[in-house]
Amino acid sequence: MVSLEARMYAKTKSTLSRNMMLGVGFCVVAVICHLAKLAISKWFNHLDLSHVFMGIAMYVMYMGVRKEQQQKPLNA
Repeated sequence: MVSLEARMYAKTKSTLSRNMMLGVGFCVVAVICHLAKLAISKWFNHLDLSHVFMGIAMYVMYMGVRKEQQQKPLNA
């Protein structure tokens, strides 16, 4: 998915493509935190940390879609 988005971004310089690539990057960080069991403390373990990165990824992707929709008017 990232390779297709990178190709699309190279052609169009779209914020949507950039944000999708960033979101996938944050998802990869979340997977690494989960698999490596990285923890800040006993009360904020790898599950919490990976969910924080997943939330950031979803927010970044959402902001890309939102900006794209604001730039293009809906066809009636």
